Amino acid sequence: MKRVKTALFALALTLTASGAVFARAPTAVINFVDEPAVTTSGKALPVEQLTQLVTKVARAKNWIVAPARDGRLNASLSWKNNKHTIMVEIVCAANSFSIHYKNSVNMNYEVLDGQPVIHPYYNRYVNDLRNAIQAEILRQ
Repeated sequence: MKRVKTALFALALTLTASGAVFARAPTAVINFVDEPAVTTSGKALPVEQLTQLVTKVARAKNWIVAPARDGRLNASLSWKNNKHTIMVEIVCAANSFSIHYKNSVNMNYEVLDGQPVIHPYYNRYVNDLRNAIQAEILRQ
């Protein structure tokens, strides 16, 4: 019986230690600044049309979008029963759009040596949103 308890303890210790090994290392927060908002014909979208397009695309990707000050948009995405949440600010301009980190929940955000870092899933989801917006702009 003592052997079984020792084996279970060793297994539990191994699983606990390995969890830290497999945790994702934080990565630099990527803000997408002045991403082109020009159609394949070279035409820039009016800011109002671009704002509507961004809202439509973000909602289709399960982001919650709300208008903010000065025509900006606040967007958030949650998963795992709202355990993880990321929030961004989207700025639509005459020829471009930008996506900036705003806040997050359970994404290990911190500033290390003056550099904001976060769980790599943040950049993955935001890049996916950026790519979807660019693809839709090109369809216009």
